[in-house]
Amino acid sequence: MKKKISMIIKEDKAYYFGTGIKHIYRFITHNPLYMRGKYIITCRKLGYYQSTSGLFSKICVLYLQRKKNVLGEKLHIELGTNGVGAHAIGKIKICDDVQISSLSLVNKDITEKGLYGGIPVKLIK
Repeated sequence: MKKKISMIIKEDKAYYFGTGIKHIYRFITHNPLYMRGKYIITCRKLGYYQSTSGLFSKICVLYLQRKKNVLGEKLHIELGTNGVGAHAIGKIKICDDVQISSLSLVNKDITEKGLYGGIPVKLIK
C-alpha cells in the first residue's frame, strides 16, 4: 500500500507542481494548480494515515487534517472527513467555490461553481 500511495503522490506532484522552471514559477506565483495539488496530496496522505494504526499515524492524521482544512479554506473547497464526506476517484479537477454534499462520489471534473451532490455528483444548485 505504501509503495502504491508513494507512486500516486509522485505522479500528482509531477502533474500539479511541474518540474524545473515550471515548478519554480508555480511556487512563486502561487498558481492555483500548485495550490490544488498541495490540497490533493494532503488528502491522499490523510487517507493513507487514517487507514494505518500507531501513535505516529495518529499524530500525522491530526496534522494533515489541520493542513487540509487550512488549504481547503484558502481554495474554498470542502470535502469533509472520511465516512461523512465526499469521495473523489481518479484524477479529477474541481474549480474554486464548489460545495460537495456528504456521501457524494466525484468521478468527473467539476468546472462550474455551485452545489453538487449524489452518486455520481450532479449540479444541484
